[in-house]
Amino acid sequence: MSSKGAEFRKTDLQIHSPRDRSWEGEHPETLTEELSPSGIETVREAFCCSFIEKCIAEGLQAIAVTDHHEGVYAYKVIDTLRKLQAENGPVDLWVFPGMELTCRDSCQALIIFDSLLPEPLFGKARAKLNLPTDVRPHEAQGIQVELLNYDVEELQALLEEDDELRGRFIILPHVKPNGHKTVLRTGFHKRFKELPYVGGYMDQCYPHELEDGDRRILNGEIPAWSSEKRGVISTSDARHADFRLIGEHATWIKLASPTAESIRQAMLAPDSRILYDEPNLPSVVINSMTVRGSRYLENGIYSFNQQMTSVIGGRGAGKSTLLECIRFALGCSAIDDTKSPSSATTRLRKILEETLDSQNGEIVLEVLLNGTPLRITRRMNNKDMIKVEAEGTEEISTVEDIRRLIPTQQYRQGELSDLAHEDAEKRLLDLVTGQAAQRLGNIEGDLKKNSQALSESLAKAVRLSAARQARAHAETQLKILRAQIENLNKKLNLEVQFSTSAVSDHEKYLRQESALASARDFVERSKALVERNFREIMRESDKITNNQPIFTELPELQKAFESLKISPYSEGAKLEDSFSRILSLFERQLYQLSIAEKEWKPFQLKHQKDYEEQKNSLAGKQTIIENIEDLRNREQVTLEQLETATREENELRDTDTHLNKLRQERSTLEKELSTIASEQIAKIKADSSGLACGRLALEPDLTEVKESLRKGLDLPKLRQQRLDTILSEIRKADDKSAKWTEIQDEMLNLLMWKVGAPAERGKPPETPILQSALEDAFMEKLREKITLENVSVMLTAIVRPRAEIFHMRNGNPIEFRKASQGEQAATLLNILMNQSNGPLIIDQPEEDLDNKIINAIIQTIRKTKSERQLILATHNANITVNGDSENVIEMVLGKQKSGGAIDEPDVRTAITETMEGGKDAFELRRKKYNF
Repeated sequence: MSSKGAEFRKTDLQIHSPRDRSWEGEHPETLTEELSPSGIETVREAFCCSFIEKCIAEGLQAIAVTDHHEGVYAYKVIDTLRKLQAENGPVDLWVFPGMELTCRDSCQALIIFDSLLPEPLFGKARAKLNLPTDVRPHEAQGIQVELLNYDVEELQALLEEDDELRGRFIILPHVKPNGHKTVLRTGFHKRFKELPYVGGYMDQCYPHELEDGDRRILNGEIPAWSSEKRGVISTSDARHADFRLIGEHATWIKLASPTAESIRQAMLAPDSRILYDEPNLPSVVINSMTVRGSRYLENGIYSFNQQMTSVIGGRGAGKSTLLECIRFALGCSAIDDTKSPSSATTRLRKILEETLDSQNGEIVLEVLLNGTPLRITRRMNNKDMIKVEAEGTEEISTVEDIRRLIPTQQYRQGELSDLAHEDAEKRLLDLVTGQAAQRLGNIEGDLKKNSQALSESLAKAVRLSAARQARAHAETQLKILRAQIENLNKKLNLEVQFSTSAVSDHEKYLRQESALASARDFVERSKALVERNFREIMRESDKITNNQPIFTELPELQKAFESLKISPYSEGAKLEDSFSRILSLFERQLYQLSIAEKEWKPFQLKHQKDYEEQKNSLAGKQTIIENIEDLRNREQVTLEQLETATREENELRDTDTHLNKLRQERSTLEKELSTIASEQIAKIKADSSGLACGRLALEPDLTEVKESLRKGLDLPKLRQQRLDTILSEIRKADDKSAKWTEIQDEMLNLLMWKVGAPAERGKPPETPILQSALEDAFMEKLREKITLENVSVMLTAIVRPRAEIFHMRNGNPIEFRKASQGEQAATLLNILMNQSNGPLIIDQPEEDLDNKIINAIIQTIRKTKSERQLILATHNANITVNGDSENVIEMVLGKQKSGGAIDEPDVRTAITETMEGGKDAFELRRKKYNF
């Protein structure tokens, strides 16, 4: 269950050993005086170790040692590599034994054997070619090269007639134009066309360096030479003691195993399997999935190729379940899709719940994200949280976090066809804009944060409005209360004269008591505020200066960050010193207040005693005094209300500005959504390979607006018709977002009016759009029932973009929903294949497609694989075989029966026996599989 199939490997398949008669530099044998067989073997092994180290240093992953007509050193390198692996662990290097052959028609060819071909069989091949039996292996140089007694085209049949050699070698003639003993030479076109070989090699040269005519011959574009494209590898032809050319003119070949057959596959699919520059591979790759606690799907590891993996098998084999498990780990499974009414989604949800044990069920994905390995773990007993391990750290993330972290696109069986329905417009837009999913995801994240901040800011704005009204109301009440107290005091003083009256001075004592309490409250709040803010400054300072600067050799940069640090030995120490002095000031103030309170308490108690005695002595004046006391109590309460309202107003004084800023920010994000959607829609023609075009719809998506109106105007007996009237005002407007903002403004003004003046509201604000739709009766109800929640839900709703997609039929655009299911699926598949938004996971993409369309999409698949990983469950053999799937997973009754590249015999058998059109698909590549 661990094979990943075919992967690109950096190769150099023509390297010579010191036994080559054209070797340049010292021979290992000259480095020892001990010329016994054991002494020679020792120095050769040392040479091979150095040789292997050089290959690894050059990043080579597959090499062939190809001496002329022999393989002495080839097997010495293989044996040395085996010893190194036994001592030090695995080495990612395949070594192929090979020979460079010179035929009697003056044509050269490489013959490359399986890496694991036993040495006796190599000798058998030499015997079939009538090469000398004794190669004098202990001599420094190899045997003198004589021409083979065969023409180059005879070699294949000669070796293939041997049962032990058949299928274990590949012959690659020299195809470098004007090269030494090449088959690409004047007058050779008829023989070249009839050569039984699927590829060739050229040393120290790349195909793109050839003249146009020679390139066209190799590409099969000149029928006189050939109508079939030949796979061509470039090699170093290295033969120097200092290894100077090893790895020069390397070729990246997509290989599944260290076999000649795997090289043959590359020759037959050169466009997707042979490169001359380092491959550009997908940046996001799911490497493997580990299943634990499963009742149906086999527990274990399922490996995926970084390019294309096909999951095949009969009905009920477990293909869809396997894909659904991948989606589960990524937070995109049927379990997470609670809104879809699709019966397929419901069925997969049930399958997943029945497959993974509710307590022990667990899926682990190994993911490569821009070169960083991640491990994603999700358990059935805690589905809301997903564990992410990376770089030695562990973090618990939400489902939404994982969706943003690992961009993917996934479609279940039949889901692509559903996107053409009118109720799937948003999902269709999501598909079309998939290339910008990361940017759109960031905007959606910003909108979510903005929504929360806007709701909080609105609540504060309502508090600010209420505080302003409370302050104004308290100020008015104080004026009235103090006027009454003053009048009653005058009346009391006229009727009763005191030289020193505790009664007449009582108000002064009350004011002093209040001022002393306010002073303590002010100092304590100020001290707490400074402490809180300084702690925040300290945290921010540590965060900004941590491990900074990076470039310590820049003195001014060093000084800048040093000045920001708050420590005893930095410039920031002055800030800490100032903070300490401020705290000391507050402490002294509180200490002084404590002393003053101790002084004040007996003074105030004496006054209170005198006041009670004098008050009791004023017979007949009790009513006036009681009224004054009552008014003074009310004055004190009102003063406290004024202080609270003033403090609240001061704390919230910037709220209106902040609310407007958040609304403007939301408007900007809304416009960015439309801009990105417009950019992506403009690419539809190219992304669909000309099958479709599109534009941003004049009428946007008002789904959010409609829902917010329903919630915001939740009034008894209010009919949908009145809400539709408001929506029609938006639709009629040239700037629909601006019109929606006007409606939001009306609701906001109405809320502020209601909250801001509960007792004396006066005339309500103008709301022309709402008034025209609701009329007087419902407007009156709205003024009474409007709440913070009503307005909040409306302020956070936005006008979203909507796409109009057209299928191109014979050059004419038709509405996408009116195209046939096959046309729709072909268009959507092409768009998906031409995007590079992380792994693409599709269950049976061939549904609704005929073979003609599938064959066209196969061309897109081949191009797509370098941009994004494909994981497809399919019944169609053409997709797997002619799409050149790098890895195939055969599922049978929930278990992986076979796996690997389509080079593997078991995989080929599975394709022909279980897939629709298996033999027909292979017939298209008849040479490849020898049918």
